[in-house]
Amino acid sequence: MILSGHDGRRGFIHHTAVAVSERKQGIGSALVNAALKSLKQEGIKKVALVVFRNNETGDAFWEKQGFSIREDLNYRNKALANLVRIDT
Repeated sequence: MILSGHDGRRGFIHHTAVAVSERKQGIGSALVNAALKSLKQEGIKKVALVVFRNNETGDAFWEKQGFSIREDLNYRNKALANLVRIDT
């Protein structure tokens, strides 16, 4: 599963998931390639995403897909309700 979109300028990959039992079969790469192709067809030239720092598997996957870490940004958010944090 992949959820991506754009704001007319920057593309975003919001969520990506492949069942653990189905990994290492190229499914994630195929999903990413399809999303990037669609975004490019919409005229999008740059795509962003967020990975939790302790998600070593996810971080390695995105590195392999050619996504780099940006050191020049501060990521900010604001909770509008009490949330239970899930770092996966």
